[in-house]
Amino acid sequence: MFQPKVLQPTPEPWFVEELKRLDPNLRVVWGYERYLLNRWTIERHLSPRRYAEMYKSLDGPRFVKQPIYEAEVVIGYRDFDLTPEWEHVMFVEEDEKFAPLDGRVLLKLRRTYAWERFHSITRAKFERQAEIDAQAAAQKRKRCDAAFDELMDHKREVWKLPFSGQPKAVLAGTEL
Repeated sequence: MFQPKVLQPTPEPWFVEELKRLDPNLRVVWGYERYLLNRWTIERHLSPRRYAEMYKSLDGPRFVKQPIYEAEVVIGYRDFDLTPEWEHVMFVEEDEKFAPLDGRVLLKLRRTYAWERFHSITRAKFERQAEIDAQAAAQKRKRCDAAFDELMDHKREVWKLPFSGQPKAVLAGTEL
């Protein structure tokens, strides 16, 4: 019989304390209830203003029935929340498999926070430079294509090269 409450271990207290030091709005939960994955999930609580902005476009019920399968047979349904108050930050996994809560997870989370939350100006500058580089590469490609087209037009003009197909006339003595 399906019993999801059995699959809910509790995280180590030291790990929870380290999360709270990094951001008081973080929590670590067992991912089965929300994501149907047997691995740890780190989530961040949404502020009321951000929650309202994110979900104001939702028309319809907040909860939907989601089937629970076992060996391709529906064994029950659960209520799936379309507007959770917690947003996903990361899964704790190695090669898409279960991983324990340890210092490597905290290091990865700190790096993610450093990139996404604490140094947003640096990230924006990096993304803007990547966009400028992509535009420069596109302009260079466009210039090269135009120069090549001009060269081919010039060759056709000077040497009277046909665009394609068979020649219009056959040299004397080469007929079959």
